[in-house]
Amino acid sequence: MGWWIFVVFWALSLAGRLEAQNDTADLSGTVVDQSNAIVTRAHVDLTNSDTELKRSVLSNNSGTFSIPALPPGRYLLRVEHDGYQITQSRQFSLSAGDKRTILVELKMDTL
Repeated sequence: MGWWIFVVFWALSLAGRLEAQNDTADLSGTVVDQSNAIVTRAHVDLTNSDTELKRSVLSNNSGTFSIPALPPGRYLLRVEHDGYQITQSRQFSLSAGDKRTILVELKMDTL
């Protein structure tokens, strides 16, 4: 009986450690305009510079977006919405376990 308790305890502790080890990154953020008002339904594209893997999402009714489970690497972020200039980030890196939150400000299109 004592042996089974040890095995169950060991399995549970191993599962907890495996769950804690995250080999991906998460990126989330909020899209706002120059007056800090939220921008809903903005097109958010994230591209891995090394693999060309592209993930696309829309900002929600709160102006927020989330792109989970990203492989570590170098990325470019592009955000666009009608009536605003396209915004593109400089290249940035995400590492395993990163949970990065950013603020994206869109400028009004002057055309």
